[in-house]
Amino acid sequence: MLCATLALVVAIRKGFARWPVPVRMTAGLVIIGWAWGAAVAAVELVDDISVNGYDFAERSWRDSQTIAWLRQSGGRYALYTNHPVPIYYYVHRPSRELPITLSPDSPRRFASRFAAAPSALVVFSDTTWQSAIPGDSLASRLGLRAAARFRDGAIYLAPNR
Repeated sequence: MLCATLALVVAIRKGFARWPVPVRMTAGLVIIGWAWGAAVAAVELVDDISVNGYDFAERSWRDSQTIAWLRQSGGRYALYTNHPVPIYYYVHRPSRELPITLSPDSPRRFASRFAAAPSALVVFSDTTWQSAIPGDSLASRLGLRAAARFRDGAIYLAPNR
């Protein structure tokens, strides 16, 4: 975007003096309108960020019930998740990603690692982080039980835990 803007400025600057007056006035009005719109959009973005935060500092992550459960009860589990970043950011613990392949042995290998230690599968509902196997379907495939369900996610444990 920055390069395109600079290229446009250079192109306008090179030809501006040769353009007829009505074309220069139209171009000037378009540039002023574009700058005004960009300033308004920037002010709105800054206002929204100052109220709600940005990215992992957003209110939805700060108020996450799933994160709160992990802080309170998740300390005794090895964590596996479809979105490891917020766990590290808010709980200050590492977590392991879900399998990235749908090969037949991948869920089986995952199940053996999951069962090797007390583990929790943390599935966030709204995430841009992608894993090959959706967390909820992996939980049902492995026979895990839902220990907690929240608006923003769910925690699954092995049936005997």
